[in-house]
Amino acid sequence: MGLPIWLMAAQTVSQVAGQHQQAKAQERAYKAQAQAAEQNAAIEAKKAEQVAEAYAQKQRSLTDKMRLVRGQARACAGASGGTDGGSIADILGASQEEYEKDSLNLLRSQRNDTWSSYVNRVNYINQQNAALTAAKNAKQEGRQKMFATILGGASSIYGAMKQAPAEPKMNFA
Repeated sequence: MGLPIWLMAAQTVSQVAGQHQQAKAQERAYKAQAQAAEQNAAIEAKKAEQVAEAYAQKQRSLTDKMRLVRGQARACAGASGGTDGGSIADILGASQEEYEKDSLNLLRSQRNDTWSSYVNRVNYINQQNAALTAAKNAKQEGRQKMFATILGGASSIYGAMKQAPAEPKMNFA
């Protein structure tokens, strides 16, 4: 005769417990990945806010420099007895063109950085969703393995019981 029935039952219980622990560990690992991705997405959202503020500060600084250049050119023209016409106007026009180019470059860079930050955030959110799905799948897979082990164990026990010789019954009649 094979293994005693109680030993088969203990072996089945042990296998189910091990599968349960393995499934829980895998689920926790995926949930930890999801939590990390969620935190990274929040950090990326904060970085996007900081990008906008940093570029706004750069634009304010650029505008202040342009005002200073205009003021200096006009002051020089006034000190030399000139007006805003002629070479001073040319200088101011060229300065304005450079200012506008620099402003457009800042705006373009801000848009690129903002878009990049948005894409990173979406990627982190997608990673979070994938990890949460993987956690659910690991839990479900663990349940299926445990169920299959219980069925297999029950089948083995049933088969062993059918093969076991019947104990003689005493007949007192």
